[in-house]
Amino acid sequence: MNITDSTPKIFHIASLWTLSGYGDSNGEWSIEKKIDLIKEAGFDGFAGRVPQVTKELVDKHNLLFAAIVDIGEESDIESELRAIKEVGAACVNVQMLDHDTPTEVAVPLACEVMKAASKMDMDVGIEVHRDTCTETPEKTYALAEGYEQRENQPLKITWDFSHPAIIKHISPPYW
Repeated sequence: MNITDSTPKIFHIASLWTLSGYGDSNGEWSIEKKIDLIKEAGFDGFAGRVPQVTKELVDKHNLLFAAIVDIGEESDIESELRAIKEVGAACVNVQMLDHDTPTEVAVPLACEVMKAASKMDMDVGIEVHRDTCTETPEKTYALAEGYEQRENQPLKITWDFSHPAIIKHISPPYW
């Protein structure tokens, strides 16, 4: 699948996580069965994690693979990204650090992640996700602003709009 065309295109990606616990009387489906079903349903690709997703699965199904990785320490960056690249991921969503990580700690790590990605010619974005340094819009924008001030370019962000909608909010009394 060619994703380098300059014409914008929306890719429909199914997350393997959403199929957790699904199966039949024989138990939960294998990752291969889940990817088969994702392909049958007409999705362009799937999101998942290495090492559960292998190069063989990616090659066999001819779908885009969007990798998801947790990055918490600088020493993890190159080895994590290298393993993902070897599997054949089209892009990587980085879920970075923890919800209580100060922006002053998150910005330098984001810089290192993006430098490693650039060096390895990988399409990487920092994902807006619960329990990470981007779990609220305020934290996400602070990270993006700090990154841009330091690197003189915008931070690539993977926007998962479901997460800010479900965390750190006071529920109305009728919920």
